[in-house]
Amino acid sequence: MKPSSPKQNSQQAGQALLLVMIISTFIMGIWAVSFRMTRDAIDTEAFHNDRSFYENRIVKAASHAGNLLEQDQPGTSRYRFVYAGRDSRGAFRTLVEIRRQGGDRFEIRAQAVEGTVGRGLPENPTSF
Repeated sequence: MKPSSPKQNSQQAGQALLLVMIISTFIMGIWAVSFRMTRDAIDTEAFHNDRSFYENRIVKAASHAGNLLEQDQPGTSRYRFVYAGRDSRGAFRTLVEIRRQGGDRFEIRAQAVEGTVGRGLPENPTSF
């Protein structure tokens, strides 16, 4: 058996180092993708768990608008107000818009708001 030359050992060491770097980069990429997928799955589950809770806030605001419509009709084709409520998680604000759809038909839209959105609009009005 013939001993290997120093030049041949150097080439083999360089090839081994290159192979280790390629495999390490590939494994790091797989780890990053799996980490991201796990984070997305956790966020999606949290959204689905909290969805009904936030829907209840919207329903409360829309029911307040329905109560207003039972008492009277708005004088304009569009009426907006902020429903400020409180539940087990604290205070919340919901922007509610009532639009006349013709005759005695109305459309109610409600969406959660934060910050200064809706400033200047009446809060929890008792009548139009």
